[in-house]
Amino acid sequence: MADYNSDRNPIADILSQKAKPDATRDALDAEIRRARVNLLDSVFPPDVTQRYASIRAEQLKTVSEAARQISSVLAADVSEGILSGAVAHKVKDGIAELTSHSGYSQGIESI
Repeated sequence: MADYNSDRNPIADILSQKAKPDATRDALDAEIRRARVNLLDSVFPPDVTQRYASIRAEQLKTVSEAARQISSVLAADVSEGILSGAVAHKVKDGIAELTSHSGYSQGIESI
């Protein structure tokens, strides 16, 4: 687990990057999720945290495999011309979204 007890101010770091509003909002959302998960993890006894990590790892494997299969089928449909135009564009965007958020932890972090 990372050390978050340093003098680092992640919010100030994000705001100092002068990124586009959407990127800044996404980075702030991610930082808030990380802080929320760390807060929840800190109140669990170590044995619960270990069991939780084990369950999450098993489920990550299942979800990752399903996402890989879905992405490959959709990518094949786009490349073979089965899907075209706006639908193909939307599918490509969806595949990019899936691959950028392939971690099962994103679902857990949404608590």
